[in-house]
Amino acid sequence: MSTPELLRILLLIRMIAFLLFMYLIFGWIVERATRDPASKVRGFARLVCSPLTRPVASLMRAEAPYPLVLRNTLYVFAFLWFAIFAISEYALAP
Repeated sequence: MSTPELLRILLLIRMIAFLLFMYLIFGWIVERATRDPASKVRGFARLVCSPLTRPVASLMRAEAPYPLVLRNTLYVFAFLWFAIFAISEYALAP
């Protein structure tokens, strides 16, 4: 694989990881800012974040509260984003 193709693929992966992290940040902000448990905004944020939080929630105990699941998912995706960033910087170094 040539260097320009590798660069495009790594940048695409970095961008996707960053966007997923931003979705989780959005969910975390909404979760902290809304007080009404029946809020439609909170429901929308949970719907948007659910494909990311479900795998992490399956590794936690069943009665874990959603804010804890969301926070742990944020930690996992922050680590993944940082790891992808570091790997891509190392791979693209001259």
